Amino acid sequence: MKIGLDSNNREFAKSIVKKIREENFFLIDMSIDKHKNEGYEIYKKTMLANATRLDLFIGIYFKNNTEKKEELSIFYDDTFLGEYFSNYIYDSLGLEYGKEILSLKKGESFYLLKNIKTPSLIIKGNLIEKVRFQESLKRVIKNIFEMENWN
Repeated sequence: MKIGLDSNNREFAKSIVKKIREENFFLIDMSIDKHKNEGYEIYKKTMLANATRLDLFIGIYFKNNTEKKEELSIFYDDTFLGEYFSNYIYDSLGLEYGKEILSLKKGESFYLLKNIKTPSLIIKGNLIEKVRFQESLKRVIKNIFEMENWN
């Protein structure tokens, strides 16, 4: 299984990719260099995701604000597996963070979710403790890799 991971926080993504690869799973860092034109950057990510023939795409985007309110929204595409993995991540993170800061929504307005030809999900939000979230997400991704007969 190949999972692509994209984030607007390069260090966050690199740390997760490194840790997952150390456990002999194939996680691709989909983060690309920032471009002045955000539309071009999103288009390039879509092309990269489709060219690498991923089995699952996960995008993680943190808000750039100083709000103290923690919240995470999980958006999924219109595929069965996109919704399945979104629900799995929602339930897994809900156990750790409590579901009051989480929301799960269909992401039909996201270019990436509409145009990547593989099950996809996007996690957007604001968290005070990104390191804790990083560890949680590593566990969740590792568990996805270890699922049997998911495809």
